[in-house]
Amino acid sequence: MDNPQQTPNVPNQETPAPTPEPTTEQIHEKEKLQLEANEAAERLANFEAIQEQVNKNAPQDPAAQPIQKPIILTDDQKKALEQSAQEETKTTETDQVPASDMSWVDRAEDIIEKDKEKPFQEEEDAEKLQKEYLSKRFDLGVDVEEDKK
Repeated sequence: MDNPQQTPNVPNQETPAPTPEPTTEQIHEKEKLQLEANEAAERLANFEAIQEQVNKNAPQDPAAQPIQKPIILTDDQKKALEQSAQEETKTTETDQVPASDMSWVDRAEDIIEKDKEKPFQEEEDAEKLQKEYLSKRFDLGVDVEEDKK
């Protein structure tokens, strides 16, 4: 021991103490935080891209757009519109009924008109017509005669 300044078994003050290795849980936690940070950055980038598209498509100054005037119809124009709408619905109804069945539709309308004030009779006549229709149109074995009670 010629040199009094060096003492054996004493660590040098300038070398840092070794750091402990991280545990598996600490590694997983760090990876999880990194993954969450990456996902957040990706969502932010997507949001900014969408916001940029919205800003491109949105009008810059809403006050600069012309105001549309309301359409004011005269009485004749209103009547013409109503008539054309009624005609469209009538043609739609007849387009749905085959031509061979139009006579049955006419007979049903006649029953409704004839028995308008007598609902019981209207139901009875409609049932008779239904039975007759099914019997003749689809050749079903439905009795057309009055049901015996």
